[in-house]
Amino acid sequence: MSLEQAKAMTDKLKTGRDFFNCITGTDSVPERLQAVFDAGYSCTIEEIRLVSAETDLQDDVSAGSFSEDIFLCPPKYSF
Repeated sequence: MSLEQAKAMTDKLKTGRDFFNCITGTDSVPERLQAVFDAGYSCTIEEIRLVSAETDLQDDVSAGSFSEDIFLCPPKYSF
């Protein structure tokens, strides 16, 4: 598990429509995490939260954490 993997995964979520749809096309957080692992990323939800909060602060996003919100069911974002 690593923060580098979490960063790479969150970057891919923001830029890859197919990856985004694969992750958000599942019905639960455990299924989403399994899809992340199946895609070759090794990170925990805690690491995703840390990286997401850091990235969102850098991007000056005030309405919440994009990457973390993807793991809500249903997600509040779409591509």
